Amino acid sequence: MTVEDAPSPVVTRAAPARWLTRSDLAAAVGPPRAAEGWLVASPEADVVVPVDPAELADLSDITAETLASAGIDGSARLLIAINNDGAGVGSVLARAGIQTAAATCSVGPRGRMRILRAIESVQPDTLVITPTGAADLLARLLMEFLVDPAELGLKRLVLLGEIAAPAAYHHLASEYGVDVVELWCDPLYGAALGYRHPLTEPTFTLTRPWLVGLAALDRDELRDPLESGWAEWVLRAEWSSGLRDAAVRTGVVSPQPGGTEQPAAPVATVGDHVLVRGRWLSLPVLDRALRRIDGIVGWTLEIRRDGTLDAAHLRVRLNRESLVGNGMWASRVRDAVRSITPVEIGTELVGPGDGADGPQVVDHRGHHLGRDRAAAARTTCPGLEP
Repeated sequence: MTVEDAPSPVVTRAAPARWLTRSDLAAAVGPPRAAEGWLVASPEADVVVPVDPAELADLSDITAETLASAGIDGSARLLIAINNDGAGVGSVLARAGIQTAAATCSVGPRGRMRILRAIESVQPDTLVITPTGAADLLARLLMEFLVDPAELGLKRLVLLGEIAAPAAYHHLASEYGVDVVELWCDPLYGAALGYRHPLTEPTFTLTRPWLVGLAALDRDELRDPLESGWAEWVLRAEWSSGLRDAAVRTGVVSPQPGGTEQPAAPVATVGDHVLVRGRWLSLPVLDRALRRIDGIVGWTLEIRRDGTLDAAHLRVRLNRESLVGNGMWASRVRDAVRSITPVEIGTELVGPGDGADGPQVVDHRGHHLGRDRAAAARTTCPGLEP
């Protein structure tokens, strides 16, 4: 479907019939065993969304349009160092890159030496990577590999998947000697729906504006983007036969400056999913995995970004002191965490009285506003009653 064939914004901006969070999707899309086509699974595989061939073509076309609008033309050579599992962001970008660029290679995010070898072999001019991934690669180039980043032949960094400080974009642009573009990919399908040049643009340009809306945190209604205040990005997946009538809350939050219809760059997250190293971690899935282990009465997930990468640490509270030093229980906790995310999360067992009951998230980065949207709105958003 081309832009000319797409529904007009007047029609598609009508109030959605359903409001869903990502935790609601499993019930909304039906059981995975009945799904057909390309099955897009969440990282924890608790949600599986079917995509038929026509819908997949739409996803690729939208993403290709976004890449082209961001300056990636037929002469570009792309190296994609983004994960391909879960929502399949890397897969969608690779397919769109084939439509847009002269060459596209997808190597995944893990292994900085492997990425360096791929750069030397493929000789791309564009590297697609997360902001912290680019910062970590830069540190390795300078300190371990003794490679001057300017000698890599890169002209452009395409960044996505994380919340980064404005200074980080300037640092990466300066050290690599490249232009920097940021994409916004939806967390359900992995389609690139918007872009910006973060050194000069505080807002995103949406490829098809009717596919992304802004919602109030504390109520299910679309907000006027011209109004200032905090807003959550919602996905209007009109290519999907099962979700085209729904507004899916993405968990991404931005402070709207007012006076512009373009969404401001996200600075926070909210809800049952927290962003760690460019991966969305489902807190309900983590809680269910831990609750299967006898003796656990609470846990606290702490996230910080002291160096180039996010670091996560899980403190698990047990109801019996005798379990704290038990190697079997420690192994069971580690295995439970590994079963739901590839992100390395340190684990620690503590005894009764050391911590609160129930799940807790402490985000030292200041990104996650909390699981309760209404509470986050009252404490975070100006003009709302406490």
